[in-house]
Amino acid sequence: MIVLSGCIPSFESEEEKIEEIKEEEDQLIILPNIKTAEEYYQTVLPYEHSEARGLILYGLNSRLDIDELEIGLMRLAQDTFSPEKYFFQEGQLLSGNVVNNWLKRKDAHELGLNPAVNILPEDTWQEKINKNKEKPSYLSYILEHNYLVKKEEGVVELGGVVLGVSLNSIFYIDVYDDARLKHFDHVVLNDEEIEKQGKIIAGKIAQRVRSMPNMVDVPIIIGLFKEAPKSSVIPGSFIAMTVVEPGKSSIASWKAINEKYVLFPSSDAAKTDTTMSNQFEQFKEKIDEFFPNYVGIIGKGFYKDDNLQRLVIDIPIQFYGKTEIISFTQFVTALMMNGTFPNDILIEVNISSLQGAESLIVVKPGEKDPLVHIYR
Repeated sequence: MIVLSGCIPSFESEEEKIEEIKEEEDQLIILPNIKTAEEYYQTVLPYEHSEARGLILYGLNSRLDIDELEIGLMRLAQDTFSPEKYFFQEGQLLSGNVVNNWLKRKDAHELGLNPAVNILPEDTWQEKINKNKEKPSYLSYILEHNYLVKKEEGVVELGGVVLGVSLNSIFYIDVYDDARLKHFDHVVLNDEEIEKQGKIIAGKIAQRVRSMPNMVDVPIIIGLFKEAPKSSVIPGSFIAMTVVEPGKSSIASWKAINEKYVLFPSSDAAKTDTTMSNQFEQFKEKIDEFFPNYVGIIGKGFYKDDNLQRLVIDIPIQFYGKTEIISFTQFVTALMMNGTFPNDILIEVNISSLQGAESLIVVKPGEKDPLVHIYR
């Protein structure tokens, strides 16, 4: 447990543990909540990094997927762990060695959660690739988040664990030949098989985490995340989630998650949301008419249950003066205020040049007047 003291939002700790959560006799502070368009959890200082910190860079293929896995996992947690009641902490239960061992193939380590593949010393590089294709790895990473809850006045403890099980949509293969030259290949994985294997893996993870000390009565949320291909300019998405109730070690049922990111403009956007696709095209045409000196405009829409929730627009420009940037920002802001897009979604417009970020426009749902900031 972490023991609070005093009238200000800070607390002292005693040398007790929540499983492997290390506590020292330092003053700990609950950071105040901040007003943002999206709801986030308060955190505790000093900030405790996960022991597995950094491994995610080797597990996932892109920064986009890493960010979405982290933020999306917090989004999933909010249905069970209210941000008004719980505090966020990076995962402290799974060490780097544990995560690394679980990510291995079964034949390389007895705890490996990916299928075994029988690679022989005499195999050629082509045979190694073919064997990997026959038994692809589905699990790429396991991300852990902890949620602390105030047990009573002056005391907080571990209230829940959330695990993101990241799954390959494409299994990328690299092997060496006898001359130490590296050869590459890949196999596109079937969506149904990805979900099937993900659920099997999640069941094993739930049993292992539940068997850890002090984890018997802690609820565990597990979300299945399907990664996007390496070349994708939009991230992957969560496809299913489950809650393992306190005292249970097996998964009773799964809830399907209907989330996806859509790139504007694209054929997928025209197919997914014809109205928004047309509005985005008109937005581009208006800008092109008055300000032709931009490289291109792309939008990334986040859909949940087939409804657009958030649209992030990136506009790279080739202007040569601050006055041009100010004028361009004013023009784009006017388009936002004139009903170019629906007013029930969060819209963020990032305007940048070769020198970096130039201005930011944010329109919150239900608000007509946007927040505008021009960097100096």
